[in-house]
Amino acid sequence: MDAKLRDLIAAQPSICLEVVDDEGWFGAQFPDGVDELRFHVPGVLKNLDQLKLLFELFAAVLNRLCAMGSAYARDPGVEL
Repeated sequence: MDAKLRDLIAAQPSICLEVVDDEGWFGAQFPDGVDELRFHVPGVLKNLDQLKLLFELFAAVLNRLCAMGSAYARDPGVEL
């Protein structure tokens, strides 16, 4: 894990970050083979700085998944 990703994770006071199958509540809206990156936080997130860091964390995780070959670098729902 790179230092930036580690720092972004550490910046979240309570974190549950997971990749879940394309089943469940949003499953019908995902194309086949598309999974969901999900974040859980207790309560309501009101801190704008924490929310900005959360977006940075999502971007860093998605970039890492792409680099590992575990995610598409493009929108998988878009036909080429």
